[in-house]
Order: sequence, then structure tokens, then C-alpha cells
Amino acid sequence: MSELYVLVVSTLLNIWQRRWSAACIAWIICIGGWIFVAFEPDVYESKARIYVDTTSMLRSLLKNLPVESNVYHQLDIMRRTLLSDPNIEKVMRMTDLDLEINSPQEMADEIEEFRDRVSVSANDENLFSISYQAVEPEITKQVVQSILTIFVEGNLGQSRKDMDAARRFINEQLRSYESQLEAAEGRLAKFKQKNMAFLSGRGNYYSKLETETAELKRMQAGHSHSLAARDALKKQLEEVPQFLELSNEAMNQMGLAETQLSPEEARILDLKRSMDDLLLRFTERHPDVVATKRLIDKLEAELEKKYAEESENNSEGDVAGDGKRTVSNPVYEQLKVKLAETETLVARYSKRIESAQAAVEKWMSMAQTVPQVEAELKRLNRDYSIIKNNYDEFLNQRERAKIAQDLETKSDEVQFRIIDPPKVPFKPSGPNRYFLVSAVLVVGLGAGISFAFLRSQIHDTFSNVRRLRAAIALPVLGSVTALMSSADRRRQALEASSFALVCLGLLGAYGGLVTVEMLTNSPTSI
Repeated sequence: MSELYVLVVSTLLNIWQRRWSAACIAWIICIGGWIFVAFEPDVYESKARIYVDTTSMLRSLLKNLPVESNVYHQLDIMRRTLLSDPNIEKVMRMTDLDLEINSPQEMADEIEEFRDRVSVSANDENLFSISYQAVEPEITKQVVQSILTIFVEGNLGQSRKDMDAARRFINEQLRSYESQLEAAEGRLAKFKQKNMAFLSGRGNYYSKLETETAELKRMQAGHSHSLAARDALKKQLEEVPQFLELSNEAMNQMGLAETQLSPEEARILDLKRSMDDLLLRFTERHPDVVATKRLIDKLEAELEKKYAEESENNSEGDVAGDGKRTVSNPVYEQLKVKLAETETLVARYSKRIESAQAAVEKWMSMAQTVPQVEAELKRLNRDYSIIKNNYDEFLNQRERAKIAQDLETKSDEVQFRIIDPPKVPFKPSGPNRYFLVSAVLVVGLGAGISFAFLRSQIHDTFSNVRRLRAAIALPVLGSVTALMSSADRRRQALEASSFALVCLGLLGAYGGLVTVEMLTNSPTSI
């Protein structure tokens, strides 16, 4: 601790020995700095505050409509871009600050200097402050007023330009998608027309093939059942006699009259009635009509053959000696009728089997083509759906843009209220001369003391025996104390007084400058 104390005391003594150099440096710097501060021109500042009101009643009524209008985002972008080069050039033209500019480089330099003197800040979400500093008070007001005008008109005009650009883009996209939609509809219609055979009916190819196969199996099963029934009837018909020998008494008891129609005749009559009904509904080439006609011809031929046999029997004497007669067996006739019906059913199933087999073969022949057609149809439908969805989406966007534009142009969606209008400043806002004068004094004193300390380090001396012993390795035998005479003491006192007067003069000059600033009522802050 003692060594540090000795070092500090020694350094202070060395500086004190060079006090006049420090005083001269301080006076030179302070006088030069104070002259510079005195000739520094006054700077005037004009300010304005504007409030943006976005809480309109119309916006609250339209909050559920699909209208997107981010006013805060637009204001923030406008605040950030307000000090762009084009806007600053516009302000300079509005305030005639560009009259003395003769080259693009001068314009660029002036724009940078202008940007340093202007400030645009957001004090709140809806409150904005604009300020500008210049040496001419009237110019400051004009510049702030011009920036306010650009801010208000820029927000309203830019939003309308954005809406117009958005609507033009949407209309262009709509025209593009409309042409694509028409082309897709044409391709889809042409494809369906070309592949109508593969796309007819409901369901896809596999369901149709399965339906036709099931129908074929059902027809084959019915045909097999009909064939079995026909074979059974034929077997029964072979076992049942065609004619019966009955006496007259038995015939009378059975109520058989000679004028009564035979079963064949009755069956033929019923089939002819059925033929008339079928001809009313179908043509003569219909399978049911052809089968019925074939059955009628067959029954008529059998009836004629029967009549011929009965005529031969009657000519030979069909009445036996015991009074018996030969008559047709009713059971036999019924079995023949059922056999004829079964054969008709067999023929009908045969026709249907042929038709079902043709349908199955048709769909089987399409096994390679139908899947490709269906895949292509799905692709065309998918492309059409995508284009149609995009077209509908742009239609909705156009309606929303129209509502937003009407909201912007036909209503006061945003209101700008100037809270503090710009005014011509009467007192300068800078520079802060109190701070500058004090700073010059501190810098001057610091520079003088630093200069004295630097000289003491360059031309070092030993102010006491301790420093001498610490600096050299030789023994110090002793020290000689300086004896000062009265004249030396008077000269030393006079020198100290002179130095004190010089320092007091420097402080007095500082105090005078501060007093002058107070008398001129200069502001204490920029």
C-alpha cells in the first residue's frame, strides 16, 4: 500500500511540475471548442402527432363476412416505408428543397442527410409521431406537414392500388381457369362419347360382369330344373295309357258328352287366347310368341292325328259287343299339357341362356379395355375437379375482393385525426450548449492533465529517495534538502497565485458562457 501511495504522490508531483503546460493545453482546447460551440447554428424542430381510428361501426357489422383488410399491417408497412427515397424526393419537391440540387449524387447525399434529420415513430398501435429538425423554422413545419400528407394519402391510395392489383390478378386467373375448365369439359365429353359402350349402365365393369355371370348361372339352373321336369313328365306319359275303354253307362255317369270339347281342343283354345294377348304386347319374332305358336301347331297336328285314328276305329266298329267305347284318358291329356308347358319353359330358358352367355362373353372380351377406360375416366374427372375447385375458389376471392373494395372506397373505414398539428418553432431545440460547453471544459482539462502526465513519463525524475533506491541497484548514501530563501519563497508563492488565477480564469470563462446561455433562454436538451 505504501508503494502505491509513493507512486501516486510522485506522479502528482511530476504533473504539478508541468502545470503550466497543462494549463496552456486546457486554455487552447477550451477556447477553440467554445468558439466552435458559439458558431454552431441553432437547430429548430417541428413535431406532429396523428391518431389512426380503425374502430368504425361498419367494420364491426362486417366482422363475420369473409373480408380481409388488415389495417394495422398496412399502417406498419407505410410507417416503415415512409422514409424511402421516392417519398423523401416527393417531400423535397413539395417544400422546394430540391431547387439547389444539380446532380444525382447531390440528391443522394441530400436524401441521406434528410433521413438523419427526420423521425417517424409509433407511440402506440394507433398513435404516430413525426418530427423534423432544420436550421430554418418555417422549413421544419412545411416538411412535417408534407410527411403527414404523404402518410394519409399513401395509406388510402396504396390500399386502393393493392385492391385493384388483386382484382386484376384474380380476373386474369379466372379467365385462365375458365379456359382450362372448358377444355377439360370438352375432353371429358369427347372421351365419354368415344367410350360409351364401356361406360353404359350403372356400376363399374366388375359389378356388371358379376351380375351377368350370376344371371347366366340362374338361367342354367332353371334350364336344368326344367329339363329334369320334362324328362319326368315324359316317363310318366309313357306309363299312362292314352285311351280308356268305358261303357255307355260309365260314360254317362262320368258326364262325358259327345259334344264336350276334348282337352286338346280346350288347350288349343287357351293357347290361342294367350297368343292374342302376346301379339298385343310383342311382335311375332318374340321368343314367347314363337314358342306359343310352335306349341299350337304341334297340338293341332296331334289332334288331327287323333281324329284320324278315331275315325278308323269307328269305321271298324268302335263299339264293342259288350257295349264299351274307347275314349281319351284325361290323365294322359293333362300330362301332355304339362309336358308342353315344360318344353315351352325349356325353350324359354334356352333363349335366355344364349342371351346371358352373349352378355358374359361381351364383358369378358372387355377385360383388357374396360380398366384402362375407367382409369382414364378417373384421371379426367380428377383433373376436372381440381380445375373446378380452383375456379370456384377464385370466384369466391373475387366476391370478397369486391366487398373489401366497396368497404374501402364507399365507407370511412380508417379515419386520420391530427392530435398535434405541426407548428413553426420559435425556440431552438439544439444544440445543447450547456452540455457542449461543459464537455469542452472537461475535454480541455483532461487533455492538459494528460499532456503533463505524458511529459512526466517521457522525462522522468526522482522526486524522493525511495524511488531512487527502487530504480537503481547502487546504495544511496543520503539526500540533500533544498534551502529556499525568502526571495525564492515569494517567487514560488507568486507562481502559485498566477497559476490559480489562470485556472480561475478558465472556470470564469466557463461560468460566463453558461450565464449567457441562461440569459438567452436556450433549452437544456435537444
